[in-house]
Amino acid sequence: MLLLLKCKDEERAMKIARRKIRELQVAISMLAALFLIAGCTQQQLTGAVEEEELYNTNGLMGRALFDVDGMAPIAVAAIPFIRVGLMWDAPEGTRLEGRLAGSDGAWSAFRPIVPRWSEGVFHTSHVDVPAGQAHAFQLRLAGGPAPSFLIAEGIGQVGEALLGEPKDIPEPESRYDSLHQALAPSSLVHPRSDWGARSPACNSGSHTPAKVTIHHTATPLPDSVSVITRLRGIQNYHIDSRGWCDVGYHYLVDWNGELWQGRYETTIGAHVANNNTTNVGISFMGTYNSADPTSGQIDNVATLVDWLHDTYGVVKDLAHVKGHREYRGNSPGDCPGDRVYSRMNDLIAGGYSGDDPGDDPGGDPGGDPGGDPGDPGDGTIQGVAFVDQGSGTSDMSWRLPGASVSTSGRSTTARDGDAFWSLSVPASTYTISASAPGYRSASRTCTVAAGQEAWCSIGLVPDDGTGGDPGGDPGGDPGGDPGGDPGGDDVGGDLGDNVDEPKGLIYGYVVTAEADLQTCEGPTVPGAWVGAETKEFTYADGSGYFELWVIPGDHLIGASADGYADGAAHCPVEPDGETFCCVPLILKQDADEPEDPEEWVGCSTTGPHGWPAIFPALLLLGWLRIRAARRSS
Repeated sequence: MLLLLKCKDEERAMKIARRKIRELQVAISMLAALFLIAGCTQQQLTGAVEEEELYNTNGLMGRALFDVDGMAPIAVAAIPFIRVGLMWDAPEGTRLEGRLAGSDGAWSAFRPIVPRWSEGVFHTSHVDVPAGQAHAFQLRLAGGPAPSFLIAEGIGQVGEALLGEPKDIPEPESRYDSLHQALAPSSLVHPRSDWGARSPACNSGSHTPAKVTIHHTATPLPDSVSVITRLRGIQNYHIDSRGWCDVGYHYLVDWNGELWQGRYETTIGAHVANNNTTNVGISFMGTYNSADPTSGQIDNVATLVDWLHDTYGVVKDLAHVKGHREYRGNSPGDCPGDRVYSRMNDLIAGGYSGDDPGDDPGGDPGGDPGGDPGDPGDGTIQGVAFVDQGSGTSDMSWRLPGASVSTSGRSTTARDGDAFWSLSVPASTYTISASAPGYRSASRTCTVAAGQEAWCSIGLVPDDGTGGDPGGDPGGDPGGDPGGDPGGDDVGGDLGDNVDEPKGLIYGYVVTAEADLQTCEGPTVPGAWVGAETKEFTYADGSGYFELWVIPGDHLIGASADGYADGAAHCPVEPDGETFCCVPLILKQDADEPEDPEEWVGCSTTGPHGWPAIFPALLLLGWLRIRAARRSS
């Protein structure tokens, strides 16, 4: 009897061992398949190159997307999605259908894809996942000619993170057009009215530009539709299908080299996941992996970068002017395309010529009765006049055009629109004073060297002490949010500004108590208020990320958010140093778990961090094969 039991035990052990071997063989075969085909399958069959892309005919290099039966290859997502967004060029008779697959591998029925916006041959639409998340999508051509261009993206979250409470959005006339090209000179950038832009759907908050990210729109090049049609289609896709407040970029440059205004540059954009605050998005219209940008495009974007440097102090180097791919794995072929990315150095080497004297940020719009701009011993002190909302130059979104600025017998007036001013003075140290009706006068000390420029922006506090600008900002922040983002969430404030004393940068994430407080890995708290005991404060962005410039020393960084108990962390920082800091918050009982929103723009797949997009799908298939092997054993 004992011998029989022993034999049965051995037989059971052998059965288990054989099953483990089969499971291991399945896993090995799936991993082998991964390395053999994952790097090419998704791109070669669907054309998808960039994150979130499911299909992109630009990546097919002339190959057909649909077979003779009208079926497109199955597109497997690198990240599960809740909506598929589509843009395509096709005549009216073209009919598309799509179906979805969930994590269980079950497919839905094919359903018609009806355009939600159309202009000529350009159409946009989206398909929502009925419940839960989808992992794969397939298109079918149900009738008519195949689209000459098609891009489909798996969207993981609809909408963008909003800082502060939602605001009523004014009509375009009061929001953009009244300033005649926002702040950028009309000689350089076409205003929104030139392309018939829609009014923004919501308010994403304001910021002070401190860096630039270069994109491409991943649309056709050469293009068969007009520039303004393509612009309107991209904006409608971003608002209606992605759920964003406006077109995600701040500027777009067409294939003729013309620049077009997207969002106002002091409005937070939606173009780099988790890195939109203080980040200006400039997108080349088209796809630039095999096509070269024109000299007109490069020259005009370089001029725009230089204007952002002169106006906001954006540093012109490759640490502050990046390609989109640098934020997500730096994979070849990724946004802004290999050919544009190879010209990044050229984009920071240009110069703003100031063709329109009234818009020249290096000029002296108010007149300098005593200066001699040609004197080689002179330097230029320049800046903007703004409403100080409690965070100094970290938030200069509310401007004070018409403010008087003076020093040592020289004076000027902050110009209309951006409130920029400049004074040509001999090299020395100066006390710069500023005043404006309804505001307390202020001054600061700045030093300028011969032949150099020194930024010396000045903030004024309202006489009533409220810190706001309730009624009188004739050109301050038409695209910003006067109440939603008082702290500015600034990544460096005015990086060209010569402040009176060195500061340090404390940066990191507001996280929940479950996160790792050394690395900040884990759930985050988007939109949380973050502040130091020295009164500097800001708001975390859509990923919970914050950056705060403070005086050097030991700081207690506090944070608060609705539904959470207040938290704090000890974060010391050296002069001109940087300190990474995680600030934890504890979820109150019965409070809803906060979302962790991410924003991805349509320069839109290898997978995240350069992993092939097929990687998660193959692992999923491997797991399903293992489950099947277990059932059969």
